[in-house]
Amino acid sequence: MINLDKDRYAYMYDMEYKKSAKRKRMTQTERAAQFGAFRALTGYEDEIEETGRITDAWLEPDEYEKEQLDIKLRYIRDNIDSMPQVVMKYFTPDDRKKGGKYFTKNARVKRLREFERRVVFSDGEEVPIDFITSIEIINGV
Repeated sequence: MINLDKDRYAYMYDMEYKKSAKRKRMTQTERAAQFGAFRALTGYEDEIEETGRITDAWLEPDEYEKEQLDIKLRYIRDNIDSMPQVVMKYFTPDDRKKGGKYFTKNARVKRLREFERRVVFSDGEEVPIDFITSIEIINGV
């Protein structure tokens, strides 16, 4: 089989190289530097990293667990003046992909925003009530 590209450029094989009189010859390092910043797949590494990032699945509490959480949230609401100390486990959905991450917070509850369905801690952090999976009241029942 005949390689057309090779035959098409055959006349160039024996041509003499013409050096520029105006510019000095680049070193191999200088020539390589021209292409160093070139990235054909911009963001590829970020996408690979994002794909490999593990998220946890949201496991919604069953009816019994929801009832227990409701009892504890009512206790916190009724005793909010004493700022109850709690250990709360909650889920935060991921912004980029399905799933999210579970967190545990050990802090005092400052306020319950029942209308917005949020728990506000003494450090200002807010947690959505719908994503709470467990509550342990440290100074209380």
